[in-house]
Formats: sequence, structure tokens, C-alpha cells
Amino acid sequence: MKVIIVFIVVLTTFFLIQFARILVKRFSKKYRLISDLKRLIPVISPIIWVVVGFWSMKYLFRDEVYYNLVMSSTIVIISALLGWFFMKDFIAGIVFRLQNKFTKGDYIQFGNFYGHLESMLLTHILIQTKENKLLKIPYSRLSSEVISEKMETKSFEESKFAIETNKTDSIKNTESAIRKMLLASPWLIINNNPEVNFISENELCYQFEIHVQARNNTHINYVKEAINKKFGLKR
Repeated sequence: MKVIIVFIVVLTTFFLIQFARILVKRFSKKYRLISDLKRLIPVISPIIWVVVGFWSMKYLFRDEVYYNLVMSSTIVIISALLGWFFMKDFIAGIVFRLQNKFTKGDYIQFGNFYGHLESMLLTHILIQTKENKLLKIPYSRLSSEVISEKMETKSFEESKFAIETNKTDSIKNTESAIRKMLLASPWLIINNNPEVNFISENELCYQFEIHVQARNNTHINYVKEAINKKFGLKR
């Protein structure tokens, strides 16, 4: 009978946690508080299972002579698992640093994620994507899939391209807005400021020539796409 009760409690706990995950996922975009709660679920769930585990052990074995041994063994096992959970990324980080000599700004690719290395912390690295978002990747997830393209001195690509923009603002303000976006781009080398030069105008648009430097042509294409998406002529 005790085993059945424990089974029901464990099953109920499982379904309640899954139901909570669904609710949080559904409403996290609407409510800020629920969005913050979403980050805590990976921490709250193990705590709930530890509580349920201890309760189950006590309920099943409290009348047995070996109760203390069972509880002591359970504590040791859970402590070891929690220790590994919190230490695995720290240990993996030490190994990762010994095996790789990355520096800030290096190009990192992991699976479908790629971008520039922002920082290497104790348990994870931060990567800035082309969308200007920061990805946090634990060291334990990193493997031989990681690729780094280190930029040597004067190792870069240059590109000049023209863009036609709508005449929604003055020439000076449009040029300034384009230059500001280029300077904020994570994909460009800004040791030499990007050049934005006015060429001509007609009844429909302004035309500018842009000169930029990047680590490779792929990054230049990212910049072209972003500039055209924001400033390109809408016909």
C-alpha cells in the first residue's frame, strides 16, 4: 500500500511540474513576473524532487531497522549529484581554457549558434550573435564542434557598396543614422571608422556609398543585409 501511495505522489508531482512548465511557457511573453519565473524552473524542479525523494524514503522505511542507513545513503547520493550538477561546468571550463586559447572578439561556432566571443566566465561563455543578442553557453555543452577564426594583423576583408534610401529625412541625418548603425555592428572592424559618402539624389531617393572592413565576406554580407533592411529604398 505504501508503495502505491508513493507512486501516486511521484506521478502527481511529475504532472504538476509539466503543467507548470506549460503554463509558464504560454504566459511568459505576456507577463514579466512569469517570464522571470521561467528562469527559476530549472532550479525549482530539482528541489521539489529532492523533497519528494526524502519524503518517500521516510514514508517507506521509517519503521525499518535500516532506516538510518537508507537515509544516509540517499543524502550522500543526492549530495554527489547536486555537486556534479554545479561543478561540471566549472570543471569543463578549466579543461576548455587549457585546450583553447580564445580571446574576446574571436569568431565562435557551436552547432547552429555562432557569433563573437564576448567573455569567458567561470561556468559559461557569452557569444554575441549577428542579431546583437547574447547567448550563454555552458562549458559542458562545448565540444570539438567549436570553431574559432582568429584575426591576424591586417587580416580582413574590405567592401564598398551603394545603397538607395528613402527621402524621409535630410541627407545629413540619414548619413549619420547609417554611420551610427555601422559603428554599433558586432561584425565590423571599427579601428578605421566606416565611411559613408553621399553620391546623389533624385525624386525618389538618396544614394550613398559605404566602405567597411570585416573579418570575412560572410560578416560583410550580414552588414549589407542589416543596412538594406533598415535604410533600403521601399518601392
